[in-house]
Amino acid sequence: MICPHCNAEVVDGARFCGVCGKAAIATASVATGVPGDDPYLKLIGREIAGRYRIVAKLGEGGMGAVFRAEQISLKRAVAVKLLRPEVSSDPQLIKRFNAEAEAVAKLSHPNTVNIYDFGQDTDRSLFIAMEFIDGTSLRQVIAGGPLPPRRALAIAAQVAASLADAHAHKIVHRDLKPDNVMLQDRGKQRDVVRVLDFGIAKLRDDSRATQQAMTQAGDMLGTPQYMAPEQIKGMDIDGRTDIYALGCMIYEMVTARMPFEADAVMAMLSKHLTEAVVLPTQRRPELGLPPQIDQLVLAAMAKEPAQRPPTMDMFGELIASTLASLPGDPNVATYATGAGSMPFAPQPTPMVPSPYAPQPYTPQPYSPVPPALTPPPPTPPVHASGNRGLLIGVGVVAVLGLGGLAAALAFRGGGSSDTPSKPDKPDKPDKPDKPDKPDKPDKPDKPDKPDKPDKPDEPDKPDKPDKPDDPWDKGSTDPDDTAVTLIPDDFTIDLPAGFAAFGQQQPNLQHYANSNGSMEVMLASLDAGTNNIAALTKQLQDGFSKSKFQRSDHVYSGGKQRQASWIRVTAKNGLDLEMLAVFYIDPPEYRLALLVSVLGTQYDKDPVKEAEHMTGIASRVHVP
Repeated sequence: MICPHCNAEVVDGARFCGVCGKAAIATASVATGVPGDDPYLKLIGREIAGRYRIVAKLGEGGMGAVFRAEQISLKRAVAVKLLRPEVSSDPQLIKRFNAEAEAVAKLSHPNTVNIYDFGQDTDRSLFIAMEFIDGTSLRQVIAGGPLPPRRALAIAAQVAASLADAHAHKIVHRDLKPDNVMLQDRGKQRDVVRVLDFGIAKLRDDSRATQQAMTQAGDMLGTPQYMAPEQIKGMDIDGRTDIYALGCMIYEMVTARMPFEADAVMAMLSKHLTEAVVLPTQRRPELGLPPQIDQLVLAAMAKEPAQRPPTMDMFGELIASTLASLPGDPNVATYATGAGSMPFAPQPTPMVPSPYAPQPYTPQPYSPVPPALTPPPPTPPVHASGNRGLLIGVGVVAVLGLGGLAAALAFRGGGSSDTPSKPDKPDKPDKPDKPDKPDKPDKPDKPDKPDKPDKPDEPDKPDKPDKPDDPWDKGSTDPDDTAVTLIPDDFTIDLPAGFAAFGQQQPNLQHYANSNGSMEVMLASLDAGTNNIAALTKQLQDGFSKSKFQRSDHVYSGGKQRQASWIRVTAKNGLDLEMLAVFYIDPPEYRLALLVSVLGTQYDKDPVKEAEHMTGIASRVHVP
């Protein structure tokens, strides 16, 4: 095999030239059935472990080749992956292979390819037998041109669901790319996703012998177009490495371009490490892509893992929220979007204008507060507790991602019950009075003691001046002072560039997050019942599995000092949040609260700076 760039001799099947470092072949796996010098084609017709008969070669990668085969006992089509001979020569590697294959075989998710069997053939070569997917690879679909944003995000949501399940089993894919994503049509559903090749990348990365064999063959330990910076540096990786790769895939799906392109491998890797990605809307302006796609890609492709969504579950929610905010598409009802089984019903949500302005790459911590899975429906104000109040509570929790209904009840729950009181019981008859006892004779009076001389009168002390009224005393429970109010039209937040509205904004609830999700802001109406700040703060704390009141504060917001509370809470997902709650109580005009949330670990790194950042957001509130 000859390199098309420098004409140097390259080992057959190598993806990159060992001399110039440029791509010798495409990253896609190429199916072939034409016999030639390929040693793998000589395996066609052979039986593997007496259980599988090789039918045709489907493709080849760094770890070996994939074949279509027939399971002899059941007469069903399967896919069999045979690993390179170098992998089978190391006893320790065989042991790790068995452990990894056993773990992957336990994965059971509608969007994950099922593993049927694994083991060694009679010649000791390792194999994995898996479900055969009669479909089209995502690589082939992208080759036809950019995908509509809704179709791309419907695919990405299913990939995220598959990966989230794997991460829950402590399995990181490590080599996510369009070649490892298959699409099927099932009846009226299009693009049902199946993700494959879990666990093999870890086996490859952990084996020095395999690394050496692959390096000699000109193969990278991963696919450079989708490798996260920490993976390139050889650092420890986790699920956020897969988030980066999925962000690259979303970019490629909507633009039909790689996020970074270069002729040489080292140049490609360098760009992943140092360069800011060109936003999809700027890369392909003629496509008219919505700005929400930019925000999604930036969140996933942050250079530092700590700046990305902490988990694939959260990134999946971000994908779903972005998908719900896009304008309707008459074809979208046929796209599968989750768990590979349910059709997606088009949302009536209009496109939300985004104030996002592309900014130079600056590291930002990612907030653990995920956006809404779907924008909560508009709901009229609720003046009493009960089922109606629960609808509002669920909407607020979905926006905040706080993991408990009671977290919202401080704002939209609580109140008194409308149940009528029970009638009073009749009074019991009075018992008859007991007869009076006879009076005892009076004791003789004791002689009076002589009076002590009077002390001279002390001069009167001057009266203390009256204490001034406490401007933050909001303890009124008068129904006229504690009625529900909507957010006035001229009650606004002038958020910095990079913030966008999440979900459908409502008269009693507004939710915003910056471009990479590092900070979230929510403005909500308070429920009727009380104006006591301590009580409202306590209700907010009760919504968390663990909380600690930090301190009261006076924060400048809306033209004057407002009472605020700092709270450290632990959400259901186990993440610690530092939260600033600012209260705006001026009945009958408005009764509102502003919540500003950041990740607790980020706050602890520089509490002064983060506190200034959070109170700075509050200072941008304009009150009529």
